[in-house]
Amino acid sequence: MIIKEWNKTDPINGVDADEYFNSLPFMKNSKIIILFIDQSNNVTSIQDVEIIRKSYGIEVDKTPIEVGELYLQKVEESNKLVQEQQNLGKQV
Repeated sequence: MIIKEWNKTDPINGVDADEYFNSLPFMKNSKIIILFIDQSNNVTSIQDVEIIRKSYGIEVDKTPIEVGELYLQKVEESNKLVQEQQNLGKQV
């Protein structure tokens, strides 16, 4: 997974930046937006750095890329917990 800070002008998966902001106007006010890009060079997630910081208690001194990396770690941890709980439910 590649994490990249978005310049708010480049298209995302072929969608013009203006179209993107028209569909999600609240993101227009985001100071820093990061993109999560898969091995096929497709953007799979678009996130506001400040929302991630506040939601996951990530320190302000972290760069946007570091915030993205920590976010991915936390999502992975959460997914593992969910999987473990689902597996426990199957055993009962």
